[in-house]
Amino acid sequence: MWERRGVIVKPELVCSFNQADCETLIPRLAMAVELKLSTMEFSRYSSPVVSENGLLHLYNVQGEPDADNQIFVHSLIPEKNTDDIAEDFCADFWKSVAAQGIKNVIAFADAPERPKYMPPEGNAKFQLTSLPLNKGDSRSFKNGYQVKVISIEQLNDIQSIVAGRPVTPKPFSEQEPAVEQETIIARAVTLELTPPKSNNSADSRETFQVTVDQIFCWSEHVRLEHEISERIVSRFGSENTQVHCEGGTNRSPAAVLMYQLSAKSGLTEANVLDKIAEGVHDIRCKCHNRNAINRPTIETIISFVLKNSNINMDNIRVEVEPVTAPSTSSSSIWTFDVEESAVTKVTVNG
Repeated sequence: MWERRGVIVKPELVCSFNQADCETLIPRLAMAVELKLSTMEFSRYSSPVVSENGLLHLYNVQGEPDADNQIFVHSLIPEKNTDDIAEDFCADFWKSVAAQGIKNVIAFADAPERPKYMPPEGNAKFQLTSLPLNKGDSRSFKNGYQVKVISIEQLNDIQSIVAGRPVTPKPFSEQEPAVEQETIIARAVTLELTPPKSNNSADSRETFQVTVDQIFCWSEHVRLEHEISERIVSRFGSENTQVHCEGGTNRSPAAVLMYQLSAKSGLTEANVLDKIAEGVHDIRCKCHNRNAINRPTIETIISFVLKNSNINMDNIRVEVEPVTAPSTSSSSIWTFDVEESAVTKVTVNG
């Protein structure tokens, strides 16, 4: 246990552990990252790219360090209300895909939800839906864009990992469908995107392909298996990519950060937690959300980085930089117990 009035102390805390007990120490390392984040000043780095109807705000994040690819993070929550919010949002989505030259969309959702911008035509209402998706399904939008499903490929490498999860019985719910429906865990849907006709009727409409990876096996409330994190990161390519989940606050920014860290060199036992904290802080600022990437997704990032790097986990050093108390009239006592993974803050007046 360590504590000191008015400052966050930088102690010599060395966690020595091996692969076997890594799982039990990841929550402690996540707490150390959160302590580092508490010392960083939040600010909004840049303005989002706003869609035509103002419903979609896309936050631009750098892809690979030495590449030109761009990643755009957003949510499926419209930024404002319109008379026809569902149709306007979906039309905005596909127009932004075309405008940004997006070749791949990585979409996280909780089954049985489906992204509302996808075919078939019956998926038009902005509500939860479990409508099946089949090859050949198409959909037209009010701004003239059209999409058609070319192929559907199950991502068997992810599905096999999920199949090995322990099964937890679920209580009966009247909301559950009476008939068992197809369970979709992860799939890649390739679509043909056709832009609207130009004013010159003689112009032909050039179509291009977009792949939407639909991943339904990642809950933002639990740590994801690092094997699935590996597969998700491998879905990022050298082309421009859109990444979203329902809220755009946890899974999608965490996936982007894991992708960035996978391409980062110079990670060591001494700086790995600093680099993770800096990455979380950077994405929070770029996405204009100081609470983005919650504790379970921080643990997911740590698990992925430690198990997919050349870092020797036998000697990870946990340190927190000192920071002066904001006022002389009151001070804070921070305590951090490595064994109990507990942190508390008590404000003392005078």
